[in-house]
Amino acid sequence: MRKRKWASGKRKWVKPPLIKSNNICRLGYQPIDKAYRNLQSSFIENNLSKEEKEAFYFYRGKGYRTMNEHVRQGIPDSPSFFLQSAIQKAPAIPETISLYLGLALVQNMVEFEDFWRHMKVGSLYKALGFHSFSQDPVHANHFANPWGSVIVVQIPAGSRLLYNQEEKEWIAPHGSLYRYDGHITCGCQKKKPPVVGAVELDLNLGCKNNQPRKLFKFTLFTNPNSKPPSNNRSRKSSITAFARLHPPTSR
Repeated sequence: MRKRKWASGKRKWVKPPLIKSNNICRLGYQPIDKAYRNLQSSFIENNLSKEEKEAFYFYRGKGYRTMNEHVRQGIPDSPSFFLQSAIQKAPAIPETISLYLGLALVQNMVEFEDFWRHMKVGSLYKALGFHSFSQDPVHANHFANPWGSVIVVQIPAGSRLLYNQEEKEWIAPHGSLYRYDGHITCGCQKKKPPVVGAVELDLNLGCKNNQPRKLFKFTLFTNPNSKPPSNNRSRKSSITAFARLHPPTSR
């Protein structure tokens, strides 16, 4: 946990500076514009219908399991219908952002199993259910320990997600398309290099039975009716470009 810093003489919160990491296996908190998050909260309160609000609150409570089971099995479901409607009406993201998704034992997950076995760079996968992403890699890592994977998901500008302020998560509509952009294997170092003023997750650490962690990179397209751009780059060039153009940041 980072320590709070206060300006001298006044009890005013001083935000630690963002720290960029050169290590692609070290993930940091991804800041998202506060004005846009406030716009999302205002949108939910003032622009959603009664049914859409009820579906949103049901999903962020205990309803997410039931709703996802229904949409994955093709069972008509009023809450799922209205949540999908709410997401499609949400304010568009003004700039490209990166969020995190932690998956435990991904090879055994029914929804991902076939795709996981045959995917290659540029492969497309259609998500059958709603997916929730976090800005915080440490939070995402809770769902990936000890043998799972942390996925970095790039969300292009103009996409529509719904922000759950209570859980600090972003909800994507069912039917979204994932494009696989490559992965790297993170080692099992025993000592963490000192990083001052940063809260981050180092995937080089904490490997169990000396099993390395994998960091997977995807791009998410939330409009299933639009055709995503192809990605024909090689696995190596895709990872290199990601490391060079999108270094992780921490706050």
